[in-house]
Parts: sequence; structure tokens; C-alpha cells
Amino acid sequence: MVLTGGDPLKRPDVFALIGGARARGLGVSVAPSAPLLTTEAITTLKGSGVEAISLSLDGSTAPRHDALRGVSGASVVPWPEATLRAARVCRFR
Repeated sequence: MVLTGGDPLKRPDVFALIGGARARGLGVSVAPSAPLLTTEAITTLKGSGVEAISLSLDGSTAPRHDALRGVSGASVVPWPEATLRAARVCRFR
């Protein structure tokens, strides 16, 4: 099962959904927003049984990301940096 769309980490019940899926034998992947993907969140996701995390790098700069997404100001944190930081943390967890 893939949890995506907006940002699954914004759902207060995301870990209940992950737990329910895992209890039914489903593999779970998530596609969160990189700025919300903290070291703590990555550790919690892994501990809850998430098997894969999808990261999007939509442009080499925040303006390019925003242009691709069609939303001005979509990158709250400089997007390429947030995504690369999250990838480094995921790699070592």
C-alpha cells in the first residue's frame, strides 16, 4: 500500500493506517513531503514497518520546483536541500 497525496505525515492517523495495513500483511510505502521528513519521523516510519519512502526532487531550485508544481511558495524549506537531507537520513536508518 502506498500512502501519498498531499502529505501522509499530516494525517493524525497515519501510524494507525500503517499499523492496520501491516496487521493485514500489506507492505507499506509512503511518499511524504521532504520538509516534514525529520530524522524522528523517518525513525518512527521505519519502526512502524514502512518498507519504502519515496522522495520527489522536482527541480534543482525552489523556484523551479514551484514552477513544476504550479504553486508559488510551495517550497517552505529550500526544496532540493530538504529532499537531499531526507535522502541522507533515510539511507542510514
